[in-house]
Amino acid sequence: MLAALGLGACAAAPKGENPMPPDFSLSLTLSGSGTDDLEPAWFVLGPDWVLRAAIGDRSVTTPLPGAVRTVSRRQATRVWELASATNVLNEENPAGKAVSDDWVPKAGSGPVAVIYLSGDGLRRTRMLENPAPDSAAAALAHELRALAWVK
Repeated sequence: MLAALGLGACAAAPKGENPMPPDFSLSLTLSGSGTDDLEPAWFVLGPDWVLRAAIGDRSVTTPLPGAVRTVSRRQATRVWELASATNVLNEENPAGKAVSDDWVPKAGSGPVAVIYLSGDGLRRTRMLENPAPDSAAAALAHELRALAWVK
């Protein structure tokens, strides 16, 4: 359901400037030949703050990852801040290439992050090709890996 054309540094919006909406949810799929935080994985965080995670490549038929834990409000807010920094929900200049919610990269592709993000009634799925290790997508992946106890 979810990857970095032109993403800058991973700085998040200042606290209070873009508060977490009550309907916030996301899915981050990392595919291809990424390394470290960008190694293949799939993370899903729902509006109930249940974090789901699966490590490795996924396909169209991959089942929803298993629940790993429920995150705190503070942790969910941090994920929202990092997800917002990707600009996927920015209506004026959304990051990446639009793809369908069920889009999965072809095997053997370069590093790709596919981000499905919803909040404040907006919903977008974008593919970010070749995210840099210091990109907003990589910072989001790092946070989700830490919350899922995956290193």
